[in-house]
Amino acid sequence: KTLVALELKAGTCPQGALEQVLGYAEDLQQETGRPTEAVLIAADFPERIRVAARRTKGLRLMTYKLQLAFEPFE
Repeated sequence: KTLVALELKAGTCPQGALEQVLGYAEDLQQETGRPTEAVLIAADFPERIRVAARRTKGLRLMTYKLQLAFEPFE
């Protein structure tokens, strides 16, 4: 089975995160000998990271949205 290296960033994805998750995936693959994918998760991605991700095999970008609901405490 394929392993997955996940990297979660708060807010907009910062510079260097792409290299970070790809490095984790490579380390995991070398340690286990199993195929490994990389998934980078952030609220948003700069265009430069989006373009690089489209050209990088085995990498997926995912976004998240948070919603808060406040209720009175009784």
